[in-house]
Amino acid sequence: MTPSPENSREELRQGVIGLGDHSARKSYYPELRRRLEELERAQAELSAHKADLELQVAERTKELRKSNEELREATLAKDRFLTNMSHELRTPLNSIIGFTELILDGIAGPLTDDQSRQLRVVNNAGHYLLGLIEDILDLTKVESGEMALEFKTFSVASAIDEAISIIEPQASSKGLELRTEYRNAPQTITSDWQRLLQVLINLMGNAVKFTDAGSVSVLASSEGDELLIEVSDTGSGIDPAYHEYIWQPFHQVAPSSGGKSRGTGLGLSITRELVTLLGGRISVRSAPQRGSTFSVRLPVTPAEPG
Repeated sequence: MTPSPENSREELRQGVIGLGDHSARKSYYPELRRRLEELERAQAELSAHKADLELQVAERTKELRKSNEELREATLAKDRFLTNMSHELRTPLNSIIGFTELILDGIAGPLTDDQSRQLRVVNNAGHYLLGLIEDILDLTKVESGEMALEFKTFSVASAIDEAISIIEPQASSKGLELRTEYRNAPQTITSDWQRLLQVLINLMGNAVKFTDAGSVSVLASSEGDELLIEVSDTGSGIDPAYHEYIWQPFHQVAPSSGGKSRGTGLGLSITRELVTLLGGRISVRSAPQRGSTFSVRLPVTPAEPG
């Protein structure tokens, strides 16, 4: 065991005293005395440094607590603002969307082609803004831990089929083929139906959005005691250098084929948060001009709490 500075100093002091008692060794006494004084000075400096360090730690801890409290208050204020503003924005947006759809259906009489085209632009813009508001709210709920989950047992195929029925019109409008395949996939899963459906719709919708020709496929299989769902496309692909960035909120990566980014940059961020909430993991394999495959791994049965 390493002796403490106090013990070392005391042993040195006793040694000095012992050497002083022998005339044959008196010539060593001044040097030992000097060494003892240096050791005592070093001990005093160490004690002062320790006290100063403890003071600095206490001050930094106090500053950190203050910063955390300010951050918590700012986060609460942001959540309140988003909740209130979302309500104020959704009400007129729903009116705009609803009335334009009624007019497009001919409730106010026939429209010219130019009028129909302009109204569709208004309607599409309304849907886009409404989707953005919902995305921001979802992300806020996930980050604040306020998103409640309702676990139940349901058919894996039913969830995938439901997502495909929602995405199919978008795929058909672009001439894309939607494919599904099951390879020893579990028949049922215990999870949150609505959140899993949201994950599937987000991934399939992204695949359709960034694919101009070819197909979008969904493969379900088993991987150990997990359900593996892979959503693949024949789109422009993503440069591996950007794979880490696509999960960040509001981060958009331009298609490898060139052109502007499409979307709000929230879909994949929300999707990863939802997958994590469901106890799973998500990853991507992609390269320019080689399409993309997003893989979701979910426990077939959720882990017991605690």
